[in-house]
Amino acid sequence: MIFASIFNAFVWPMMGLIVVRLQFTLMAGPDDPGFMVNSRNYLLYYLAFVFYTAIFGALQKITFGITGERLTVAVKKEAIRGVLH
Repeated sequence: MIFASIFNAFVWPMMGLIVVRLQFTLMAGPDDPGFMVNSRNYLLYYLAFVFYTAIFGALQKITFGITGERLTVAVKKEAIRGVLH
């Protein structure tokens, strides 16, 4: 859970870095000698980043859901014990 949260904390800054580099590559235009290589690389970085972000986002939500359910069950048990005793 902590690993997924730490990864998700860096999602937006890293996404910004990738998008800005891709934009500068596209602004350089097709006249730039490394245009095709750079644009392809940044698009692949973007796709890989989206894939990993989806995995870690889902992992974080699942682990928070499990943790929340366990906490809720514990609180419900204590409330029932308090009412019955």
